[in-house]
Amino acid sequence: MSAISASNSGPLPDRDNTRGNTYICGMPVGDFGFFASTLIAVALGFITFFGVTFLSIFGLMIYNRAGGHHVTLDTSYKFIALPSGIFVFIVSFAGLVAIWLRRKLSGR
Repeated sequence: MSAISASNSGPLPDRDNTRGNTYICGMPVGDFGFFASTLIAVALGFITFFGVTFLSIFGLMIYNRAGGHHVTLDTSYKFIALPSGIFVFIVSFAGLVAIWLRRKLSGR
């Protein structure tokens, strides 16, 4: 028997028997508290805002160059990125707080 298989001879922990068994995309999110859920939701909103801003600025630059239009780049902030960031924040905050409330109300 090799050293690798001998060290891993015990049973693997079952994912469903862990304390916080709520997973989103393979990540355990069941043990987050209210503050952590809020912080993650804000971070996701910021990431979305800046990512969509980056993509929409390039999209508007291509739109202006290709069609001869004169759309200002503040449109990418006001009407594309800000609503996207707010939407992602609201959806992620609602989802993470719902998971936290379900855990608190179930007594775990």
